[in-house]
Amino acid sequence: MATDAGLLNDFPTSPGIETGGGAFNTAIYAIIIMFVLVGLAYLVSKVLNNRKMEDWSKDEFIQAMISAAIVGGLFLLLAPNTGALFVTFNTLIPKGVSVPVWDGLLVNLKPVSADYEFCADSFKGTILCFSYSYLGYLEETVITFSNALLWFNIVIELLASLSFNLILVQITPLAGLSGLAQVTGSILSSLIFLGIIIGVEMALINFISSTALSFFLPIGVVLRCFFATRKVGGLLIAIAVGMYFIFPLTIALNSMSVNNDIEKDFNEISTLFNTTNELNPYNSGKNADEAEWTSFLGTFGTKLSELKKGIIALPQLWMHLLSSLVVQIIFLPALSILITIISIKELAALFGSEVSLGRFEV
Repeated sequence: MATDAGLLNDFPTSPGIETGGGAFNTAIYAIIIMFVLVGLAYLVSKVLNNRKMEDWSKDEFIQAMISAAIVGGLFLLLAPNTGALFVTFNTLIPKGVSVPVWDGLLVNLKPVSADYEFCADSFKGTILCFSYSYLGYLEETVITFSNALLWFNIVIELLASLSFNLILVQITPLAGLSGLAQVTGSILSSLIFLGIIIGVEMALINFISSTALSFFLPIGVVLRCFFATRKVGGLLIAIAVGMYFIFPLTIALNSMSVNNDIEKDFNEISTLFNTTNELNPYNSGKNADEAEWTSFLGTFGTKLSELKKGIIALPQLWMHLLSSLVVQIIFLPALSILITIISIKELAALFGSEVSLGRFEV
């Protein structure tokens, strides 16, 4: 994951210390300026007896107080490692979650943790890293399954074209396997699509880790302090908080839906793939040696019977596996995005902005 070197620089080193976060210091100066401007406006309104300016200055004074409270609250809640929101959300990391990862031969239950090796050091121990770990293991399984299925499809095509010459007759006993090759090709296309979706989700988490608290939040805090950009600033703060906390939290909760029963399915598919590979004529007859071909044909009937049993069980296995992957890769993340969008809308209202999402209204 991408590092976020500017994150700590945007927060004061400690409460009351003048040096520290550039964005937050700018926000403090902006609040002071707004208090001065509001005071001058109120004084002018009294001198000119302008009721409208007086009401405006009173409203802006309240808004400046709210902005000051938001800046202080964001420091207390979002300061890395010490903020109350950071600490609270990191205690919600699911425990004891493991994902079945298939390497083509065996299925290993790999524990999902917040110390994933591909997470940046600055984000290890957070829900963001836990979510990235979960998606990374899913991607590993999809890639391995796709590679094995591609090889299986190639061997099935070879077996379907295998023919024997019996004097005047040419027999192609496994021609019916060409239909299975078409089905596996469709499943392979679905797996590639699921792999792309996982890549997009992992890229989104990378984007969140790189920009949420180092770009959206500092700019939002500064813009929230000026009356002309108050709504834009509130929206940026809501986007930062929603993306950094709500989205990875819902992804982490999705990991609890992993069904470890697919371990048995992977083992059965692995056995089928190995049987199919043993039926590959190029493995035994690649040197055109008569003894190799004799040995291959001698066991061909037995292995073909095993292949038949495996093919009969394939529809149920593939439907079970694909349905589990679709739920984890498409349905649950889509629900996570929906929850995040609704959360951003509600947070935007809290920070003084207005967002209309049409059908997303709750």
